[in-house]
Amino acid sequence: MFKMMFSKLSGKKKEEVFDAQRHGHKWHNEHCLLKIFSTTCQKTVPDQTPNRPLPCSSCTSVLQSKAFKTLLRKPAPSAKNLIFTNKIYRNQILGEIYRRVVGLKNIIKDLNSKNKPCVRYANGVLAGRYNDQVFSGLLEAMVQKRNRKERGVGMQNFRYAPAWDEFAHILNIHSPRAYRALRKHFPAPAERTLRKCKAQQPRFPQQICDCTFRLVQDHLAEIDYKGLCSLSCDDTKLFAMYRLYWDGEQHAHMLVGGTDGPIKVLDPDDMKEILHSVKDKKAVKV
Repeated sequence: MFKMMFSKLSGKKKEEVFDAQRHGHKWHNEHCLLKIFSTTCQKTVPDQTPNRPLPCSSCTSVLQSKAFKTLLRKPAPSAKNLIFTNKIYRNQILGEIYRRVVGLKNIIKDLNSKNKPCVRYANGVLAGRYNDQVFSGLLEAMVQKRNRKERGVGMQNFRYAPAWDEFAHILNIHSPRAYRALRKHFPAPAERTLRKCKAQQPRFPQQICDCTFRLVQDHLAEIDYKGLCSLSCDDTKLFAMYRLYWDGEQHAHMLVGGTDGPIKVLDPDDMKEILHSVKDKKAVKV
């Protein structure tokens, strides 16, 4: 057209080349419909009910054209090479509308966003390369907390991901001080909430019985553990003494600390007599 290399043309002349190229198109792609139409489509075809209508002669000529057949034989680029697509084939206006609609304007607008850790992590999660449930639970909690703050909603009835909630329980058991430090920077259940959750869990019986094995079996089924198990005894030495505690399941006070196991105390007046009868049966080991 101008008898010189395209790269040496001025900006105005390059636009003229693009305009001439567009006017020379023989077909146009309807990406939303996944269809191709001739630029000279006749827009009407004979009714062939109940058969599917055939394309008009202009659209049929596109299928028979050499340029169209050559394009069909051209292999599609691999996904990793799509990033090198020439900018003239990227519809910037449609891209701007799309990123506003799906709420990704701030991510797509920044040309260097693909190198940011948050974007790289999001792409890795979508690709299945990250499967850390604890970290995912932390991110979910932080996003929900920020969302509540923006809506002016408090932290009441805040639900944490199971993996993050379990991590909070374990950390609080190992070091309450470290857990308090963690809560200053990251959203996590309050210590009172953790105590309430632990209080609702079924207690292990204070002796080896059928209930002990049933609770262990239920716990192993809950965590889907199918390995080997063993029964062991804690040989820790104790101070020989008796102690009363209230058993919610028995609805009575129980006396513990003896070798005969827990003793139910129904009447406080019988306490002295019971202690006298078991004074020589104090346990010194667990």
